[in-house]
Amino acid sequence: MAESAEKSYAAEWETWTLIPAGAGWMFAVGIIEQSGRRRVRVAKGKVKVAESGELPISQQSKFNLKPADWKPLREAIDRYVAQLAAETGDDGAKEA
Repeated sequence: MAESAEKSYAAEWETWTLIPAGAGWMFAVGIIEQSGRRRVRVAKGKVKVAESGELPISQQSKFNLKPADWKPLREAIDRYVAQLAAETGDDGAKEA
């Protein structure tokens, strides 16, 4: 019986930036490689102890972006952030 190659569904993070989200949570924004394809991924998760070169969050929520996805997503994000800021009177700036 011939052995079949096992398909890997795990994504490998090539590079990332961590952005604190509060209460032990972080956003990770970076480039992943999965099944021979590279994508931008945005993930959110709890901070964890990680090996060197390993993403230091447990991914709870994630999605991948293609270059063509960014403009409409960014426009929608900016629109809703502005709407929330207008409703609450919060411009996002923190007082020192």
